[in-house]
Amino acid sequence: RCVVPPAPLSSVAHSPSLGRYLVSARSIPQATTVLSEPPLIPPVLHDREAPLRCPYCFSASPPHPSCLSKVNASEELRQDREGEARADEALKPHRAPPTIVLAARVLRRVFPTRGEGGDSKFMSLTSNVEVMESSLKSKLREMAALSIRYYNLSRAGPPIVEPGLDDSLGILARINQNAFTIADSELQPIGIGIFHQAATTVNHSCSPTMVSSFVFRESEPPQLQMRTIVNVEAGVELSNSYIDTGRCTADRRAELLSSYCFSCSCAACKSGARHDASASQYAEVAAAGLRVQQLIDEQRFEEAALTLKSALPAYEKALFANSPNLGIQLYKCCKLLEYCEKDLQLAADCRRKAEEILSIAFGEDDVLVKEIKARF
Repeated sequence: RCVVPPAPLSSVAHSPSLGRYLVSARSIPQATTVLSEPPLIPPVLHDREAPLRCPYCFSASPPHPSCLSKVNASEELRQDREGEARADEALKPHRAPPTIVLAARVLRRVFPTRGEGGDSKFMSLTSNVEVMESSLKSKLREMAALSIRYYNLSRAGPPIVEPGLDDSLGILARINQNAFTIADSELQPIGIGIFHQAATTVNHSCSPTMVSSFVFRESEPPQLQMRTIVNVEAGVELSNSYIDTGRCTADRRAELLSSYCFSCSCAACKSGARHDASASQYAEVAAAGLRVQQLIDEQRFEEAALTLKSALPAYEKALFANSPNLGIQLYKCCKLLEYCEKDLQLAADCRRKAEEILSIAFGEDDVLVKEIKARF
């Protein structure tokens, strides 16, 4: 029997202003996974997460035997593990930041100690060295020197071609412009990684059509997934947000220009004052978030519940539709109200809204979505 493969969801388009960008090849409903890919280079855990997670799959547990088998079977992964152990021992009591460790992993692949040539796929990423602000370039140059030192401490033998400071600067610039912060289901950062297809085809928008999240499975590296949070018509650009979009247009544009070397001209930025009417709530949201966490840390749960409850309207105005951050705040409010036995009807409403938003953004198989469903 002849089986007709499904039509592709997306295609890559080109334009002088946008370069390569992803567009919908047909109408895509919300809650659809458009992109899923493994990291180009093995990602790196943040220091505080290293004792709590498997360094290969990033699951919240010690290294799995299946993950250790994968590492032992790969010469590159063994070189990473053994080389970084040498470098870490030499640097004690200090530790190299995750970005430096990732840069050294790239250096080992771009400047191998044997074989022919290096990783050209990584080097195809945009660096923007020529146009980035001098302060950022100076900071990256300092980090480049640290990366060379860490790489030299970690390598087992001389490379075919010795990397120089400019080589390392180019690698740090590519990491700076293209890396993803790997986060858990509560949007807490746990590591850093490079995902080539997303980095080369998915542009920024302050009112994105997709959001990114990460899938953690035993014996696999973390997978980046991007899902639609709105219904998307055929031919519409599929975008993601690189930054926190709650602030005013001027602040968002300033951050994008200083960090990513471009001036945003998305629909939200073009609308200006209309979008900034909701962004005026951002200061309230930011202050409430810090205050709620402080009260939780002090175990003043009833005050935390009331503070977050009063801030929910501001969250809903400041954040874009189906924002994962909104879903997480709603679920947090639900748990606090339940624990304090306050306004149980609002707690149930928050749970329902959180489940709806996070199921769209993360998918039904996400660990937090499963927790919400199992809780009630």
